[in-house]
Amino acid sequence: MNVHSINKSKDMPRTREQFDEIRAKSRETIMQSALELFARRGYHGASVSMIAKNAGVSTGLMYNYFKSKTDLLEAIVKHGVMTIGEYMGDIESIEDPQERIAEMVEKTFQIALEDMPFWSLYFNVMMQPDLPEGAQRSFSEFIQSMFTGLEMMFAEAGMPDPEAEAKIFGAILDGVLLHYMFIGKDYPLENVKKLIIEKYSDRQSPK
Repeated sequence: MNVHSINKSKDMPRTREQFDEIRAKSRETIMQSALELFARRGYHGASVSMIAKNAGVSTGLMYNYFKSKTDLLEAIVKHGVMTIGEYMGDIESIEDPQERIAEMVEKTFQIALEDMPFWSLYFNVMMQPDLPEGAQRSFSEFIQSMFTGLEMMFAEAGMPDPEAEAKIFGAILDGVLLHYMFIGKDYPLENVKKLIIEKYSDRQSPK
């Protein structure tokens, strides 16, 4: 049986909550299957039938969850954006802008470490050319909203060019995480994180 095969219990769900839980798990399995195939074969090289087979479901059943391959990709994008938003949601309540910047770095690394395989596949897919317009737009809007938030933080922190600083800061985080994806456990992630926090905030690491 495929590792992504959706479990089919002999007992039918008895409550609405059980039914919703089964649907949520099935949907998640299909999305993970699609993400892996999109990363390995490219969005255009992975067919709906391939995704269904990899998930351990019939093509017909898959269409009960997603109207099309485009709909599936857009769901993956929205899931990633929503996950990041949930992690970052409480940062805005931090009054000190430099502490807010430090906490954003902490959260960024936490997100990556908790599910690096997912984020590695996710960004691999998002960097592919010729993705459907809806997915590109959702991802682009998310990136722009992140930069807008960074610019506001850097402006509050008194930096002379918050727009440029936001772009540099984003490039640093992206570069570090990409290096960690490629190098793995030998990459000094914790030390790099501490140096970034010290560079952009008043928070000092314990000696």
